[in-house]
Amino acid sequence: MKNCPTDIKQDDWDWLCQYWSTPEFQRSITKDNTQGEIELYYDTHYSEKKGWVNDEALTRYERMLQIKEQLVPEGSEAPTELEILQEVLGKSRGYIRGLGHGPKPATSYSAHLTLVDIESIALREQIQKQEQELLDMRARLSQIEALMHKFVSNQVDISPQQAEPATMFSMPTPTNNI
Repeated sequence: MKNCPTDIKQDDWDWLCQYWSTPEFQRSITKDNTQGEIELYYDTHYSEKKGWVNDEALTRYERMLQIKEQLVPEGSEAPTELEILQEVLGKSRGYIRGLGHGPKPATSYSAHLTLVDIESIALREQIQKQEQELLDMRARLSQIEALMHKFVSNQVDISPQQAEPATMFSMPTPTNNI
């Protein structure tokens, strides 16, 4: 097939061209010019004449729809159809499960980062930021304690033993007034 993009393998391009020319695909794009992964799964696993290819395909499709319709907690994003498809069907190295021999997942390093890897990196960055904030706060606390010591020693005539810097965390000595 002609005009194969440089970032796509010739075999994949040939398959795509053949798939895009099928009547099923042509019907599906006339609806709204897009087809999501869940709709593609439906189109490839269900036939109006024969029904579902097997009971498991129906169960998986219903599970995809169930996940897609779940309410999304405030502050988080709804999963994409591809994420839903991968959650229900699982992931397999070398191809996107449920999409046949067509599209293949990217093989770059960034494509192999899992959600756990991304969360781990984010947590490490957050820890480093909090550690730096803690160091900054300790330095500021030391400055405040030094200023308090200077202020107290200038205002009150106290002996050198009593002139130790006070800390914000020191507690008064308990008295036994029972």
